[in-house]
Amino acid sequence: MQRTARICLAAGVLAGCLAIFAASAARGDEAMLSVEQQAAALQRVTVTVRVTLADTGADGAEADQQQGARVSVCSGVSLGNGLIVSSFYASTADRIRLTLPGGGQATARMRVMDEYSGLVLLATDRQDLPGIPLAEALPAVGRELVLAAAWGAEQPVVSRGIVSGVDRTLGGVSLPPLIQCDVRAAETASGAGIVDASGRLLGIVVLADQPDRVRGWTYAVPAGHVQRLLRAYGQRTETEPTAGTALAGDSVVVLKRRRPVVGMVLGGDADQVSVRRVDAGSPADRAGIRVGDRVLAADGIRIRSVYEAVRPVLFKQPGDVMQYLIEQADAVRLVEVQLGGGVELPSATLEQIGQYVRPKIDIEGLADGHFRASSSRGEVREVFAGEPDLEEMEADPPVATNAERLQMLQRALEAYRSVIAYQQKELGRRDEERKQMEQQIRLLQEQLQQLQPAR
Repeated sequence: MQRTARICLAAGVLAGCLAIFAASAARGDEAMLSVEQQAAALQRVTVTVRVTLADTGADGAEADQQQGARVSVCSGVSLGNGLIVSSFYASTADRIRLTLPGGGQATARMRVMDEYSGLVLLATDRQDLPGIPLAEALPAVGRELVLAAAWGAEQPVVSRGIVSGVDRTLGGVSLPPLIQCDVRAAETASGAGIVDASGRLLGIVVLADQPDRVRGWTYAVPAGHVQRLLRAYGQRTETEPTAGTALAGDSVVVLKRRRPVVGMVLGGDADQVSVRRVDAGSPADRAGIRVGDRVLAADGIRIRSVYEAVRPVLFKQPGDVMQYLIEQADAVRLVEVQLGGGVELPSATLEQIGQYVRPKIDIEGLADGHFRASSSRGEVREVFAGEPDLEEMEADPPVATNAERLQMLQRALEAYRSVIAYQQKELGRRDEERKQMEQQIRLLQEQLQQLQPAR
């Protein structure tokens, strides 16, 4: 028995060494950056996002300084092609301004809002802004990272830490599984990016611990959710005839949190989890999964129960991809299933995330011409200096000509057309979901009838 145990231990050590060697070889293919290079690369794509609430009646840069004006300040990351990803709550009527690296100014508009992850995709006509590559997989625990939070016209504030955990679900918070980081989040870190040593964007900061909690964790939405925003933006532009620039059209795509659909029913125990039913035309059916197939792993994790196979699906969204290791006809193969759409689920509320904070600064204009800056962590002692917006300081703007008015009306008409096209597409999608639900109800009724004892 002891000899067998020693052999098993030696085999485990050998397997661990081989895994480490393979991981090191894989990292050798990447261009590893120094901490200074990581920080510089992230600073180049970090922007300051200023959101002026629409109900303050603010119009123009000078509105940020009027009495009663309320402005929220956070970070954003440039993805290139005039697109910015950030994390904040706002309405489509709120005014969004960007302070770019180096102090330049730009106007931005919301294009995609994901109610599940809390991320938003902004668009600006500044096509010259650099971008950053996205990580294709979750980082390894212990991997070093760098975070850069925007700080107005000044250089973004940089902090360094490690990945403490992945696929972290916070109790009572209906957010996707997050990357937990042991890194300090600045006051404006909501929407900030974290990068690894290869210079790839790992995720976007959405939450941090309350200041009275000694843990000090920072939580980021993985970069895969940024891909979801980009996919939705690409689908949106296909319906807009004026999508030549990032600011074309006025429609906003709102991504609801929905229960993803695989289209198969599993059963079995720890010895064997197999496919009991595959719905015709479902994502599993299209991927080639068949009744009787044995499911060995889900998203790279060996499964020992039906629950372990189903759980990863609960945290994904329609359009995401699940990978199953399937044993089919005495052959083992990796199957990728693109998940379908399902019923709408509730998203995170401010009450649910009350034990955490969104690190951002709220600035309010006072009657004496001063400002009060505060954050969810308390009073802010250090605030970056405001920058004058030279583009909007003209006292007497020129009067529009008839040709310019006609052009504005044409743009407005095109915007309405894009909204109608999007709404028609949304109605078609909802009708398809209704049909799928009716089919599921019929199948459940048939199963219920089969289970009922004969009278």
